[in-house]
Amino acid sequence: MMSRGPKKSKFFENVAIIDIAEEGKGVGKADDFVLFVDKAVPGDIADVEVFRSKK
Repeated sequence: MMSRGPKKSKFFENVAIIDIAEEGKGVGKADDFVLFVDKAVPGDIADVEVFRSKK
């Protein structure tokens, strides 16, 4: 069995936060991803690194 190498995390620049989620995280969209960003509010522009994703 071959071991897997480290996963590459995705990085998005200049993501506009457009809404706020129930748990208080900012919501932004980039490419085909919906991103939940800690400590962000609507109107913010953020550089976002994805640590975990779901299908």
